[in-house]
Amino acid sequence: MENIDIIKIILNYILPLIFGTMIGFLSTKVKNSRKKDKAIEEGVQALLRNELVRRYREYETKGEMSILDKENIEDMFIQYEKLRRKWNCKTINGRTTRTKDKDCELK
Repeated sequence: MENIDIIKIILNYILPLIFGTMIGFLSTKVKNSRKKDKAIEEGVQALLRNELVRRYREYETKGEMSILDKENIEDMFIQYEKLRRKWNCKTINGRTTRTKDKDCELK
């Protein structure tokens, strides 16, 4: 009879406590992982945007860019867009589309 009471206590109290603790721990880990991933994603977005703007200003000053530079900028922009960000300038090769930001305009 005593063994049955111990088994009931284990099944009714200890196992739910253990499972609840495990689920809480795992959900906290997942939440922290998502926050870290979001921070990394936003950091990469900021770096890509900074590099695109820097290169834009460089080529605007020069007034020209090579084909390799253009391809590199287009590849960076594609990755930037994949990170779900919208930049106001679609191209940096002398013409712009969808421009709202005056700093992006090339004339």
